[in-house]
Amino acid sequence: MSRSRSRSPEPAAAPAADAGGDTGAEVKLYIGNISFDSDENRLKEVFGAHATVTDAFIPIGRETGRPRGFAFVTVSDKAGADECIAKLDQTELDGRTIRVNESKPKGTPENPGSPFNSGASRRGQALRRKPFLRHHHREFEGPLRAVRCRQ
Repeated sequence: MSRSRSRSPEPAAAPAADAGGDTGAEVKLYIGNISFDSDENRLKEVFGAHATVTDAFIPIGRETGRPRGFAFVTVSDKAGADECIAKLDQTELDGRTIRVNESKPKGTPENPGSPFNSGASRRGQALRRKPFLRHHHREFEGPLRAVRCRQ
């Protein structure tokens, strides 16, 4: 007897991509710095002038019940996404200058070749661990006083 696992349905088979690359896949855009007065219909209207919009989503804060100040708009293809970015990034929407970028999944590093949170990307320095002295059970002399750790 086989058990079925709960999982997302398999995506429909995509037609073979031409030599130009993957242009048929939907692309999710991140829209930052939106006005609290903006809604999904307004985003669909503005972005629909440049691409075919399949979805618009404005996250709402759990504690405040108000929009969190950013949104996601999904467009039907890469060419439409590139046009939206080119035409709408750094433009005004409902009194705010918005940022439009291609959305990246949570936890995706800026440089895929480096480990997450390595510290190496900050200030061009390699990751260095600082000694953690509380694990030692003896007395250490510091610049101001001696510190005695628990035994």
